[in-house]
Amino acid sequence: MKQKKSLKRSLLVMAVIPVLILGMVVTYFAMERFTKTMHEEVECELSYMAHAVDDMLNMVYPGDYVLYGDKILTLVKGEDILNDRSEYIDAIKEDTGLEVSIFHENIRFLSTIENKQGEKILGTFSHVLVEKDVLESGEAQFYDSVEIGDKRYFAYYLPLFNSDGSCVGMIGVAKSASEVEKMIQTAIWPLILIAITAMIITGFATVRYATGLITDLRKLKDFMKEIAHGNLKKDFDYGLMKRNDEITDMCKSATDMQKSLRELIEQDALTLLENRRSANKLLNTMHKKLVEEKEKYVLVLGDIDFFKKVNDTYGHDAGDEVLKGVAQILKNSMRGKGFAARWGGEEFLLGFRGYSMSMAAAETEKILEEIRKKRIQYEETEICVTMSFGIAKGKEDGTVDSVIKEADDRLYYAKSNGRNQVVFPLEEDEPKQEEDKNVKKEEQPIEVDEELLDYIKELKGENDGGADI
Repeated sequence: MKQKKSLKRSLLVMAVIPVLILGMVVTYFAMERFTKTMHEEVECELSYMAHAVDDMLNMVYPGDYVLYGDKILTLVKGEDILNDRSEYIDAIKEDTGLEVSIFHENIRFLSTIENKQGEKILGTFSHVLVEKDVLESGEAQFYDSVEIGDKRYFAYYLPLFNSDGSCVGMIGVAKSASEVEKMIQTAIWPLILIAITAMIITGFATVRYATGLITDLRKLKDFMKEIAHGNLKKDFDYGLMKRNDEITDMCKSATDMQKSLRELIEQDALTLLENRRSANKLLNTMHKKLVEEKEKYVLVLGDIDFFKKVNDTYGHDAGDEVLKGVAQILKNSMRGKGFAARWGGEEFLLGFRGYSMSMAAAETEKILEEIRKKRIQYEETEICVTMSFGIAKGKEDGTVDSVIKEADDRLYYAKSNGRNQVVFPLEEDEPKQEEDKNVKKEEQPIEVDEELLDYIKELKGENDGGADI
């Protein structure tokens, strides 16, 4: 008995104490790794938004940045004054909670950041360190601690360049540091508490289940090492999952930590239609509904006729205007019917939900007619274009790729046979006209080869006026 009790004490010392130490060390490194990962994700989020704002400014206000005035400064981009154009960045703050500022040199001209009185902090200067790191080097920088006003932020600064390559300002996108730290603490504290609880339970279980618990501790050690090295996708061993206790909860908490990034709306920057990645997701959803719920769909691939000639004749800016003009027609026409996407270059994809082939073809003909009538204004020139379309319907025994291939083949046929048309097959289940039902088989018209007919007449000597066959 004494030896048994001694063995229990030995196991407690040999198993529980190392596990406690290991748990604390691994938990510390896991916390450090998770914190670093969260900072990297915040940097990616701010970087993406800064580039999106830059793209928007270049698209909506083409041209260089110029600063006018001595006492009252006016920031101009191209031909537009930017001082009071804050609608876009205000919308970003409303949707994402991110703060956006636009600088000329180190002066803040546009901003969503407000002081304690609720006034936007305009005309203020960026930090000296930011000015040196970004404006002088011409490279983007991320900071995990920047004081703006009376608050601390995570911030990303993207330099702005004019067409001559000179760095004239920057875009700053910031996220409240307290918000990020709260997210980290919310995720880490349950993990710490669960780890401590699991280690205590492990200590008691070691006394009762000596050999089995040591094996479990080895598995737990391996799992915690994986987390410490950043592998948050590793699953628990099935034996541990059957425990259904705090260790299993710890596994679930680790899984929850992986879900920190929200997916952004996928959109083509030029045409504002769905981009190809988003379209593929929508197509897969439509095909899944066809298979599971019998909800039919039709795909239409369209291509602008002689688009290269537009670019060669008027320039790529004119080509962009054509793409935007066509995209607007497609977007308006597809409201409530499905979706419109830019498939690539001058090629577009339309997806009709719940439509038959004939219904989709009729709608596509209407779209083509609108495009024919459209006059796209570019500088002093009005540009007219047409499109070619190929149509295919989804099939339960097929795939999305096969439907796209079928539509693409018909688009190729349309392009090769005159363009400016919609090519589609007659749907198999299309109802025939009522009078066709009363036509007997022997009364159906028979196709006759004209050369064969002439040959028969010649044999009968009836080429100069015999009876018809």
